[in-house]
Order: sequence, then C-alpha cells, then structure tokens
Amino acid sequence: MYKNYFPTAKKTFFIFYVICLVLFQNSCNQEVITNNNTDLKYVKTISWSKTLTKDIEISFHELHKTIRISHDELPLKNCLVVNTPSIAYLNELDEINSIKAVCSPNYIYNTELLTLLKKGKVMDVGNDSQWNIEKILSSNIQYVFTSYNPTFQNYYKTLENKGIKIIYIEEFKENVPLARAEIIKLFGVLFQKESLANNKFEEVEKRYNELKEIAKLDSNKPSVFSKIMYSDVWYMPEGKSFAAQLYKDANTNYYWSSTEGNQSLLLSFEDVYSKAKNADYWLEVGDFQHKEELKTYNSYYQYFSAYKKGTIYSLSQDMNSVKANNYYERGVFRVDEVLQDIIIITHPNVIKNTKLKYYKQLL
Repeated sequence: MYKNYFPTAKKTFFIFYVICLVLFQNSCNQEVITNNNTDLKYVKTISWSKTLTKDIEISFHELHKTIRISHDELPLKNCLVVNTPSIAYLNELDEINSIKAVCSPNYIYNTELLTLLKKGKVMDVGNDSQWNIEKILSSNIQYVFTSYNPTFQNYYKTLENKGIKIIYIEEFKENVPLARAEIIKLFGVLFQKESLANNKFEEVEKRYNELKEIAKLDSNKPSVFSKIMYSDVWYMPEGKSFAAQLYKDANTNYYWSSTEGNQSLLLSFEDVYSKAKNADYWLEVGDFQHKEELKTYNSYYQYFSAYKKGTIYSLSQDMNSVKANNYYERGVFRVDEVLQDIIIITHPNVIKNTKLKYYKQLL
C-alpha cells in the first residue's frame, strides 16, 4: 500500500507546484490593471490605466504610443508646457506653479503664469516650432505636455534618452466638445487631484447639457456659416467636426452639417457664397476687430447678407495686450462658455443680460 501511495503523492505535489509556478510567472509578466478609466465618457484620443503598483499607463491611440509613469513620480512637478490648452487644465487644478518652462509665451493668456515668467520663475525655452533643447536638458524639467509634431522626432528622442517623459495632449483631435473638457481627468490623475478634476468636468458637462436644452426653447433655427478664406481656400468645418457639433447643440442650421467628415472642406469663395449668401450669422471670422478690416482682407466678403446686417462674430473678445487669445486657452476646457456665446448670438431671446466671453461682434 505504501509503495503505491508515495509516487502518487509526489506526482500530485509536482502538478500543484507547476501550476503555482505558471500562475506566478503570468502575474510577473502581465500586471493586473486595477482601473482602466471606464469613467471616460467622451475622450477618444487618449486613455490611461492604473496597475496594481499604482503606476499610470497612458496610451496615445492615434500615435500608437504608450508611456508609464511610476507611482513614485506622482504628483507630477517640473513640467514644460508647449501648448496653451494644457495651461487651462492645470489652472483649473491650481497647478500653475508646477509649470517650470513654456514655449511661445506670446500666446499665453494666463496672468499668473505670465507673472512667473516675468519674475524668472518660469523659463522660456523657445517656440512651438523650435525648442531650445540645451536649455531644457540643463533644467530640472521632467515632463513635457505637448501635441505630436512629426518633425520633432529628434527632440523627442533626445529628451526621452535623458529620462524626460513626453505626454501628448491633442484635444484638438476630439470632435465632441465635452471630450476636450474631459481631458482634465488625466491631469487630475497625474497631479493626484482626481476628485477636483472630476468635479470640474461635471460642472462643465452639466452646464453644457443645460444650455443645449435652453437653445431648444427658441423655435427659430437660424442659419450659420463660419471661418474665412486663406489664400484661395475656404476651410469650412465638416459636419462631424468640433465646430459643427457646437452649432448643432446651439440649435442652429449649419449649411454643411450633412457632410460626413470631421476635418475641413476645402471650398472656393463661389462654393460658400452660393450657399451662405443669405445666412443669418457668420461665426469665427478669425481675430478681426472691425467689419472694415474684414472687407480690406477680402472685398468680396461685403456681399454676404451677414456682413450687411452686421451679424458677424470673431473670436477676439478676450485677448490681452499682446493678442494672446483666451479662447485657445480657457475656452478649450470651458466649452460650456463657448456654447453659451453661440446661443447668446443666435438666440438672443433665450439668454438675456449676459455678455459674450469669447465671441465679438464686428461693427
């Protein structure tokens, strides 16, 4: 009896040992993700997850890139911010002091950050087309918030080889307005202010959805078109684009809403004029300040009905002395305020006694 028992016991123990070894190896080779950011509602360009060790894995979908930030590095400090939208997200989280370097300061609107620049507490390391890599490497910069530029491969490689991590924020590729606001959740994770970031986003989301319903109170659906020509091309937003979504949510009749793309249509003046010559409103005509400037830029613009009536609006309401435009900073996050502006313009009877924040009527 004993002769038969021991080999069987050894065999059972061996099988158990092998199973445990395989499970252990799998756990080492494939970390279990504890949080795969399922709370994201709108964002498509980026996602992130927390591992069991509380590291953050960030995936940049269109770029097919992934980076990992160790839990020991959180909250982030010593950042270079290249594009102004990231300034807006950080400002909402009271993290302007985490910015230690910027590019193209003439585009920056945030007064607190500009003060830090003047005091020498924030470095100017070039512009958005040419970075001063030597200056960055000689500093204590550890993270760079930027959008992807294919001509900057050498910059990225040089910085990454020195342990500096590149975090690609490409909110402009998000076509749903609330997605651009929702990117603040990533900043909340990286700066360990998740609750504040979620609250900030929910505030914008709630107000945005309220405004959509307010716009519907007006049975009138005014016609709109937007943008201007550059050289011989009129870059008109396609029907699935960010701008077209705003016009839809503002309860307007956008002439190109039925087109399928999410970029821009390349149109001629004749293409636009034949469709929009009698439009009620003309939106987003650059940063012009007066009607005459617009006519000087292109004399044909005066033939649109919106020009004649003075229902033309530029994005030049909130600019500082060097013409840095807050629409491209705070407006990226506060899409509810942008929508409110469009509703004030196109449905003046539903929102009264409220000033425009970003849009300006050209008179």
